[in-house]
Amino acid sequence: MTNGPGAGALRTDFQQNASRRFKAVDGLRALAVALVFAVHGYFNVFRGGFIGVDIFFVISGFVITRSLVTDGINFKRFYIHRFFRILPPILPVLVFFAIANLFGLALASWQDIWLSLLSLMNWGRAFGYTEGGFLGHFWSLGIEEQFYLVWPLALVLLLKENVRQHSIVILAAVLAAFVLWQFWMSQQSVPHARIYNGLDTRASQLLLGALLFFVLPRITIPKAVFLAAVVALAVIVFTINSTTQFYVSYGIALIGILAFIVVGYCAQNTGGLVGPLEWPVTQWLGRRSYAIYLWHWPMIGLCVEAGQSIGARRFVALFVALVLTLVLSELSYRFVEKPAYGLRDRLDRKRLEVVPQ
Repeated sequence: MTNGPGAGALRTDFQQNASRRFKAVDGLRALAVALVFAVHGYFNVFRGGFIGVDIFFVISGFVITRSLVTDGINFKRFYIHRFFRILPPILPVLVFFAIANLFGLALASWQDIWLSLLSLMNWGRAFGYTEGGFLGHFWSLGIEEQFYLVWPLALVLLLKENVRQHSIVILAAVLAAFVLWQFWMSQQSVPHARIYNGLDTRASQLLLGALLFFVLPRITIPKAVFLAAVVALAVIVFTINSTTQFYVSYGIALIGILAFIVVGYCAQNTGGLVGPLEWPVTQWLGRRSYAIYLWHWPMIGLCVEAGQSIGARRFVALFVALVLTLVLSELSYRFVEKPAYGLRDRLDRKRLEVVPQ
C-alpha cells in the first residue's frame, strides 16, 4: 500500500511545512520531560508535573498524524520507522535491569521487564498486576505504541474519498465519545489505576493531537489564548495531584485541551513567546527527551535509595540522578538512536531503489 486514499488533499494544506520541523514543538518536549523529572524528584512541590506526559500524548498524536499524511500512509514503512524509533533506546534500559537480576540485585521483576518490552506495562498497572517499580513509567510508552498499532488504519478509513470532507467532524465526534467514556468510568467506582493507565481512557489526548493536525491550517491561536493556557497549566503543576478524582474525571480532558492550545501555538509560531523553546539547549534536550524519559525514573529511584543508605541529602541524590540521566541519554542518542535512524534510512533508500517509480 502506498498513499492512503484522500491523503493528497490534506498533504496540499501542509506541503509548505512537510519538510521542516516545528522547532518550538521540539522544545516543548524538553519542557514536558523536565516536568516529569520534577514531579518524580520533588512531588511535594511539583505535584502536577505529571502533565508532562499529557503534553507528550498530544504532541505524539499531532506528529504521528502529520507524518502519516504528509509522507503517505504506507503501513510497512510506518511500522518499520516506529520500530527503529521506539525499540533501540528501550533495550539498554531493560538490559541494565536484566543484568542486575542475573547478578541477584533484583532491581526490577522479570514480569516488569517483559511487560515493558512488550508495551503492556499500562495494562499491567491498570489491572493491578504490578505497579512497575523502576519500570513503572513505561506505562505511557505502552499507550503510545498501542495507539500506533490502530491509528494508521483508522486514518485510512478517515481519509476515504467519500469520508474525508467530514474528517474533522468525525474525528471530533470520536474524540468526544472517548472523553465521555472516560468520564462515565470515573463515575462508576472504576479503580483509579484503570482510568489512569488505559489506552481507551487516554486516547482522547492522542486524538486531540491528531485533531490539531487537521484544524491547524484553518485556525489561528491568539496569543492571549496561548498565555491563558500556559498560566492554567502552570497552576496545575503546583496544585493538582494525578491521584485525585478530579484528574480522572475532568483533568485528563481539560489538560489535553490546554496542551492542544499550547502545541498548536508552538506549531504556528517562531520567536517571541516561544523563542526560549528554540534555544540550542532546549533543542538539545528536546531531541534527547525520549532517552531522558526512559532513564530518569530508574536513576531517581536508585540514587535516592543509595543516598538514603549513606545519609546524603535528597537534593544531592537528585542532582546525581539528573547528571546520570543526561549522560545516559546523550550516550543513548549518540550511540543507539542515531545509528538506528541511519539503518532505518538505509533501508528506506534500498526500498525506493527496488520499487518502480
